[in-house]
Amino acid sequence: GNNIICFRRVGTGNIFGVCDSAGTETTRDLGALTNGTEHTLRIEIRSGGTIVRFYLDNVQSGTDVTTNIPSVATLGIVTGVSEIDTAVVINYDFCDLGAWREV
Repeated sequence: GNNIICFRRVGTGNIFGVCDSAGTETTRDLGALTNGTEHTLRIEIRSGGTIVRFYLDNVQSGTDVTTNIPSVATLGIVTGVSEIDTAVVINYDFCDLGAWREV
């Protein structure tokens, strides 16, 4: 989708951190497969929304993202997994969410 900050996996490939602003993306390859190994994933949005960091098992993956960060006023927080099958049916599986605010 457009205007999203998320983790994405396509097929059996690696997990990617994604920042998408109006269809233009910046990604970070976390280098981890979703092959049954348990991982902790974290997204940090910092500096007034100008920096996004993606973490795998509490280690930042790649450098700070500073481009293609969505700035739409309706950007919300959703936690879970969405899957689109061949019939374009969207399934959601929800998981734990933790959030905090920098002051």
